[in-house]
Amino acid sequence: METETPSFTPLNLPGEIQNKIVGEVGPFGFLLLRATCRHFRNTVPPLDMGELLEAECSDTGHEQDLYACCLVFVFDALRILRTR
Repeated sequence: METETPSFTPLNLPGEIQNKIVGEVGPFGFLLLRATCRHFRNTVPPLDMGELLEAECSDTGHEQDLYACCLVFVFDALRILRTR
């Protein structure tokens, strides 16, 4: 008989380790972490405009054609720039 292994999620980690992870990621990692689940969306603070600009200027930001804007009332304002 096979036993199921419990699934691992970051939420299973103690709060101290979650805080350590949050402290180690840069602005782009903050955005990705906030997009992971409702828990991190509510606990990881949104980025300010300076941090959004830092994410825009990162290697990933350039590769993905991301740009920052100050419309932060809906979502973290880092969007893909689409050429027309």
